[in-house]
Amino acid sequence: MQGGSQMIQGAIFDMDGLMFDTERLSNEGWLQAAKELNYPITAITVAKIRGTNIATSKQIFKKEFGNTVDFEAALDVQHRYIDKVIEENGVPVKPGLFVLLKYLKENGIKLAVATSTARERAERFLKKALVYEYFDTLAFGDEVKNGKPAPDIFLLAAEKLSLHPENCVVFEDSPHGIKAAYGAKTKVIGVQDLAEFDETVYKMLNYDCKTLSDAIPLIKTL
Repeated sequence: MQGGSQMIQGAIFDMDGLMFDTERLSNEGWLQAAKELNYPITAITVAKIRGTNIATSKQIFKKEFGNTVDFEAALDVQHRYIDKVIEENGVPVKPGLFVLLKYLKENGIKLAVATSTARERAERFLKKALVYEYFDTLAFGDEVKNGKPAPDIFLLAAEKLSLHPENCVVFEDSPHGIKAAYGAKTKVIGVQDLAEFDETVYKMLNYDCKTLSDAIPLIKTL
């Protein structure tokens, strides 16, 4: 794990799998697309695109399947599956999220979301989960050329906060996202969701937490 000495002035949050328990829904949605469209999409394929934006996911599908899979058609099924579940059950918020957001706001730390999800869907989920108002700014996957694991989206979020990346901490659940945050030279706190952290990813972290609220006593030490 990394050490730290810079004063933290901003906190940047991933969304799916970190704030919301939606990576599971995403997985189920892709497998539903495979079933409905008779496509060879597997859990292995889904793991490869976890944490990436639509453009990067599309490239991975192209490499995996060539022209045998219509990515847009599969994405439409996946989106409809997620939307139906959330409409029926609400956005599944991860434990400790509200406690952590409240703590950060009370301590004057600027907050941003940096999600690979496109703007319209991300804003809809953030508002439905009642967390939208906590954030000072938002950065979306369709605003950057290179998706995670490239650092672009975290650099954009820091820029929108008017802060140096070194003065920000990123909260991430995916290896792609952690690599992106490390590349942006932010501090990084990992909260594992579906993907396990291997030794390479683990070394990029300042801390590894089980829940978001576990990070509260660690913020001052970054």
